[in-house]
Amino acid sequence: MCRDHGITRWKPSKRMMGSRSSSKHRTINDDELSMNSSSMVIPPLQDSAVVTLSHTSIDMNSINVKATYRGTAIRFELCDSSGMTELEDMVIERLKLKRRAFSIKYQNDECDWVLIACDNDVQKCIEISRSLKNRIIKMLVDPPISG
Repeated sequence: MCRDHGITRWKPSKRMMGSRSSSKHRTINDDELSMNSSSMVIPPLQDSAVVTLSHTSIDMNSINVKATYRGTAIRFELCDSSGMTELEDMVIERLKLKRRAFSIKYQNDECDWVLIACDNDVQKCIEISRSLKNRIIKMLVDPPISG
């Protein structure tokens, strides 16, 4: 949304104030700051403020995954809004497997391995990981479940 209003970066934090960022960033005037959308109001900033996007805001929308397949571990980021297709695509891309040639399980809050079979399972996996404040979701890629 910020980019829709011409804001490319968030204001630097106090510890970053000592090192000046590049002058490529656009200065936001008061008229632009007062613009808002139905779900966002941008608070007024000091004159000539530089706005910088924080890396932590990106982290809040994705989570790291470590998946193991036959002794080989891969790592990737998964968006919080991802479903089964996105998860399978990541595994297929990195391990060069065919779709439906594998199953995926995650380690839950009780350290059990739970099958991921649909979008709701992916969301539950992410939800459990966030509630445990885990930075990484551990997954196993196994042969497909038959039956």
